[in-house]
Order: sequence, then C-alpha cells, then structure tokens
Amino acid sequence: MTVKEPMQKIVKNHKDVQKSQNRLEPFDSFVYVYPSPLIEGVFVKRYKRFFADIEIDGKVEVAVVPNTGSLKTCLEPGAPCRVSRSNDPKRKFSLTLEQMRAAHSWVGVNTHLPNRMVACLLENESFAEWMSFRSFYPEVKISAQSRIDFVLTKQPSEKKRITINDLEVNPHNFRLIEVKNVTMGEKGCAYFPDSVTERGQKHLKELMQWKALGAECEMIYLIQRDDCSNFEPASLIDPVYTELFHQAKKVGVKITPLFAKIDSVGISLKTNGESAS
Repeated sequence: MTVKEPMQKIVKNHKDVQKSQNRLEPFDSFVYVYPSPLIEGVFVKRYKRFFADIEIDGKVEVAVVPNTGSLKTCLEPGAPCRVSRSNDPKRKFSLTLEQMRAAHSWVGVNTHLPNRMVACLLENESFAEWMSFRSFYPEVKISAQSRIDFVLTKQPSEKKRITINDLEVNPHNFRLIEVKNVTMGEKGCAYFPDSVTERGQKHLKELMQWKALGAECEMIYLIQRDDCSNFEPASLIDPVYTELFHQAKKVGVKITPLFAKIDSVGISLKTNGESAS
C-alpha cells in the first residue's frame, strides 16, 4: 500500500523496535516510539480542559493536555504520570501530558497518537482485509462539515487527494475509516466515549450514510491502556452514541478495537492480522 499524499513516518517498524525493546514483544505488531524517554511526575490537577499542573522533582510545571474528553477513570490527584518535553522555542509550555497511571495500568491520554499508529498499520498492511486496497489518504473531506481520518482506495491513484466527488462517483472503490482514542476502562472493559460526543455521533451517522451508498466503512477504537480485554460503547454516559453504534454495526460498519500496551519508551499494538468484529 502506498501513500499518495506525504505523511510523516513517526512510527517505526516493530521488528526494529523489538531488537532493543524485548519486553514489548508479546504485543507484536507496531510500536510508536517517543522521541525520548518520558519524564516521570505526579499529577496535581487539570484545569481549562487543556492544561494540568505536574510536579517533577518537587517543582510544579504546567503541561498541555492533548485530550478534549473528561478522562474519566484516569485523572487522580497525586497519581503518577508521564510527560514529554519539547525543545520547540515557540511553545509556551514545553511539557505534554502523555500518560496517567490508573489503578492497574498506564493510560495513554494523547489523542494525537492513534492516527499515527493506524497510519503505520496501513502502511504495513497489517490486516488481511486491507491488502486489497492500493492507496490510502489521511484527513479526507466527506461532507461539507466533516472529514474522515482515512480513506482507502482499491484502484491505484496518482491523485494527491480524494474529493467528495470521487467518493460519490464510485463509492464501492473506497473504505472510510474513523479512529477514536479510548482511555476509559473499568473491570477489564474499555468504554467510549467518556463524555457526551455530538461529533462522535455525527461520524457514526455519516459512516452509515456512506455504507448505504456502497462504500466500506470502519470504526477503529484504539484502547490506550493494557488492563482491558473487552470494548463496549459507554451507554450510561452517551446513550445516543451507543444507539448509533449498534445501528452502525447492524448495517455493516466494521467495528475494530485495537488494544495497546503502554510503556515509557513507546506504545505497541496487539494485532493478529485480522480486524476484530
């Protein structure tokens, strides 16, 4: 599979990583490697949604929180956390909150990483059903209001981008993929969303519409915690999303939960060559 629109290759091939990180081998597909090992700290508090106070070596610093959700079951004052530090002089705050320690697992809270890891899976044709597609494109506009994370094409294409018109002319040539980051977990089960998500509801509605037109559609839920082995929609938090989830599954939208192992060096994904149903 090729990428017609250049994408930054941040995720390394798992074989290269495993040579130096043997403890990640049980999760044998791909690993996102942080630019440098994460810094240990203590979570103090979150405020204004996108900021948190983190204590590192007795000093409290401000970190950016790259997550719009509630982070329910993740944020506990006094809990260990891990942050990355940027050397970019243009950034007001150099720290980014990457991981929180829950009761039984580290949890990856950075919502920017799942799409990078899925892009790596696509590049390496990790699932058998993806191997019939020849190209994939990130961030494709599928309506006047929305973009989808990835579009896969069955026919080779030299186009730099896919348009709504391309999708409408021959929807059977495409698979639309939306990726969600999952952080909430209780008693071995991961849940999404962790707060009411009208945006998420809209994505499910649009995927069902494209499915009805003949396109293949898939929802990937990347679970960034390793204490869960099951996944369900969070019916008590967003019953509307839950109903749409079941409707989408019933009409043939592929539901693919991917389970991660979280490490201070990187994140590996547990895959076996087939999408989960």
